[in-house]
Parts: sequence; C-alpha cells; structure tokens
Amino acid sequence: MFLQILFTNSNDKDMKKYIITCLLFVSVLAAHSQDEAHSKLRLSLVVSPQVSWMKPDISDVVYDGLRLGFKFGLNVDYFFTGNYSFSTGLLINNLGGILRYKTPVKFIVSDSTYYFQNDAQVTYKLQYIEVPLLIKLKTNQIGYYTWYGVFGLNPMFNIRARGDADQLSVSDANISKEVNFFNMGYSIGGGAEYAIGNKLSISGGIVFSNGFTDVTTNISGRKNDRTVLNSITFQIGFLF
Repeated sequence: MFLQILFTNSNDKDMKKYIITCLLFVSVLAAHSQDEAHSKLRLSLVVSPQVSWMKPDISDVVYDGLRLGFKFGLNVDYFFTGNYSFSTGLLINNLGGILRYKTPVKFIVSDSTYYFQNDAQVTYKLQYIEVPLLIKLKTNQIGYYTWYGVFGLNPMFNIRARGDADQLSVSDANISKEVNFFNMGYSIGGGAEYAIGNKLSISGGIVFSNGFTDVTTNISGRKNDRTVLNSITFQIGFLF
C-alpha cells in the first residue's frame, strides 16, 4: 500500500527508478545476508520526518521560516567490529526553507527572469538524492536496547527544485537555476535500536545536519551570498 501511494503521487520518473533500484538492492543484499551467517552487513529501511531551514550570510537576505519534510530510503551498515561500522545508503531527502529578500532582487523562474521588489518572501522546496558517509558507534545490547551515535558527512545531489513567492504570482515554479546541484554538510546524532526478533529491530533517533556548501547560485547582477541548509531529522528505521 505504501509503495502504491508513492508511485501514484509521484510524476517523477527518476523517483520511480530510484524506488525500483532500492527494492532490487534490498533483495540482493538480504539474500546475501541470509547466506552469510556472520555477515558484516546490516540493512535498514528509513522513513524520517524532519524540519529544515536556510541560513544566509548577508543582511539583505534573511531566514523567514522552517519547512517540514521527510526522507526515506535504504541504509547499509558495514561493521569493522561488533560495535563500529561505516554507514551509507541511498536516500530521497525533501528539504528547503523560507527566505526573505529585503532589497529588490533578480530571480530565475522557469527559464524566465523575474524582478522581485523589496521584502519578497520565497519558499524553497528542494529534493535531493543523499548518499550519507557516516561512522556509527554502538553499545553492546542491554536487554532489548542498543544505543548508538553517528557522525560524518552528507553529500547530496539536487533532483528537484520548486518554489513559491509572494510576488508576481509565483507558485510551485521551477527554480532549478537558483539552486546548486551539489550540497554537503556534516551530521551528528544518536538514538536507540529495539530488538523485536531474530536480527530484526526498530530504531529511533535524532540527527542534526549543518550545511557548509552554498545551496543557492550567485546570479549575475546581485550580491554574492552563501546560504547553507540545516535540518533536524527524527530518524525512524527498520533493521534486518
């Protein structure tokens, strides 16, 4: 039912290809894990709500609000020892934020040039493919619980950029030329896993991500700025 909803609501062919790839990846690795009694791989499916915001570094552009979103996909933990692992995966990450431009600004919308007046509010609705590069540290299992911490990098590749503005009737428009293709930051967080069966667990945690590359492009004719993308994710996972 969940997959049916995803396919029905998504008009993006890349999204469908991504989901199919993930399912095939899960099937192959799951079969491999069953064959290897002492496999070093641990797979998890994650569906995580989050809040994100954009932080500019010039006074002409200011933060003006949060954006609710979610990310989902497949994580893979490769264990060096019983308590230390390298964690990566393939995730679809829906992020964004709201900015207010205090001075007139040129903006590229759907290959057309718009000129916003003072105090224009723009909502960024961004979608990325994320490939996390994390180190995961775990305790030994205590009762049904295992506690963990993660830290590392979160490189992301933009696959969709839409936006709304409170001027010139801009609504859910293509703003891909206003957004850089590559984005990266660091992540740090922690949580717990709860064992519910043989090699089957559920997990929950909180992860803070702080960007350090510029999300927005520097369009000719306006002030250069550096806007980073931050988020707090409430991580929910199913490990097998």
